[in-house]
Amino acid sequence: MRKRHGESVKDAIKRRQLTTIIVFLVVMIAALCFYGYRKVKKNLSDLPKPNQTLSASQMFTETQSPYDIHLAKKQYIKQTVEQAKRLASSYDYDTAIALLQENQYYRETLEMLELVERFGKEKKELVEWKRVDQITVLKTEPLVVDPKRAFYNNAHADEYNKNHITIQEFEKILQSLYEKQYILIRLSDLITFEDQLSLDQKPIIQRTKKKLMLPKGKTPIILTQEHANYYASYEKNGFANRLIIAEDGKICAQYIDDQGNSRHGCYDFIPVVDAFVEKHPDFSYCGAKGIIGITGYEGLFGYRMQTNDETQKQQIETTRQIANTLKATGWEFACGSYQHQRANKLSLEKFQIDLSRWKETIEPIVGKTQMYFWPYGVDSDEGKEIGTWRKYEGAKYEALKQAGYHCFFNLQPNQKSWIQMTQEYIRLGRLELSGSSLAKDAKSQKPFFSFLFSADQIYDGEHRPIMK
Repeated sequence: MRKRHGESVKDAIKRRQLTTIIVFLVVMIAALCFYGYRKVKKNLSDLPKPNQTLSASQMFTETQSPYDIHLAKKQYIKQTVEQAKRLASSYDYDTAIALLQENQYYRETLEMLELVERFGKEKKELVEWKRVDQITVLKTEPLVVDPKRAFYNNAHADEYNKNHITIQEFEKILQSLYEKQYILIRLSDLITFEDQLSLDQKPIIQRTKKKLMLPKGKTPIILTQEHANYYASYEKNGFANRLIIAEDGKICAQYIDDQGNSRHGCYDFIPVVDAFVEKHPDFSYCGAKGIIGITGYEGLFGYRMQTNDETQKQQIETTRQIANTLKATGWEFACGSYQHQRANKLSLEKFQIDLSRWKETIEPIVGKTQMYFWPYGVDSDEGKEIGTWRKYEGAKYEALKQAGYHCFFNLQPNQKSWIQMTQEYIRLGRLELSGSSLAKDAKSQKPFFSFLFSADQIYDGEHRPIMK
C-alpha cells in the first residue's frame, strides 16, 4: 500500500477502505439506475393504444414502483391527448371527444376536460356545405418520377408526356389547393346508397343524403387516381413499380432508378398525398384521402397474380394487407373494370364477363365498392345499353346496378363540376390532370384551372419535350 507524504499507515488504511466503499456505492447506484431505466422503458412500450380504455390492474403490475406507474400514466395521457388533437385538426371532433372521454384518467385530467369543451365549441362553428353540385373531382394517372426516362427514348414517351404529370407538378398542385382552402372529402360524406328489399320483397335502392359540415371558407374536393396496378411497362420508364408497406406501417412506393437501385418512398400519388396530409391534417376532412381506381388484368399494386402456385398466394396476401392499410388510412377503392376496355365498344356478354372477373379476383382483396370508373371516362352509347348524358338506361347499366354499383365517374373536361343524381345513382364528372391539360392551360390567356392553381407555375416545360 502506497502512503501519501506525511500520512500514517493507519490513515492510509482508512482512506483505502473509504475509497472502496465509495466505488461500491457508485457501482450499485449505476446498476439501480440502469435497471430502473429498462423497467420504465418496458412499461412505456407496453402501454395500451390511445383509443383503448384499460383498468389500472391491466396497465400496471404489482411489482412496478409508484414512480414507474406515474411515468407510464403520464405518457398514456400524453398519447391520448396528442391523438385527439390530431383528430380534431382534421375536424373529426366526435371521434376526438370520444377518445378523450374513454380514457380512464379523463375526469381527473384538466387538459382533457378543457379539450373536450374546446372541441365541442369548434364543432358548433362548422357550417353545412349545401352546394353538392359544385364539388370538383380530379383525376390523375400514376406520377412520373424521372422525366428523362419517361418522356424520352422509350416507345411510350409521347403517351406518357400527354397523359401523366410528374411528382413535382402534383406536389405543387396540392400546395395550391391547400392555400386556396380546398379540403379533401369522401363521396360517402355526401351520399350513400343501400340495396334493400321492399315489403313485397322486391329489390329497391335506398339513397341517403348527408349533411357535410365544414369549417367556414373551406371548399370540398375529391381526388382520384386510376391504374394503381403498376403495369410492367412502367418499371423501366421512370415510374414506381409497386406499393409496399414500410417498417413503420406506412404505404410507400418502390422505384427502381436508372442504376438498378431499389428505392422506397414518396414515388407516386398515394404516398405523396399521405405525406402532405400528415404535414397538413386540416387539408383532409376526417382523414379523407382519395379514391383509387383498380383494374385487374395485370395484377394489383404491382404484384402479378396470374399464377397458380405458392407465389400467387403470397402475392394475394401482400395485396390484401396493402388494401387494408389503405382503407384504414382514408383511401377508398373503385372498380376500373377488369380489362379497361371502353364499355360502349363491348358486347353485353363481354361486358358482363368483365364485371364478373373483377368481382371474382379483385373484390375479395380490396373489398366491396359502390364506385365505378368508366374506362377512358366514356359512359354513353346514345341510349343503346348504357344511356346518354341525360340518364343511364339499358342492359349494361342494369348489369352494373345488379352488381351493386351506384356511384359512377366519367370525364368532363372544361367543367369545374358536373353531378347528376337520381334515386338509384350519382354520376360525377372528373377533370383530368395530365401533361396535355397542363400544357394547354399554361399557354392560355384564359386558363381554365385558375380556380385551382396557376398552370404556368405548375407545368414543367423545362424537363418535358414539346407537346405534339
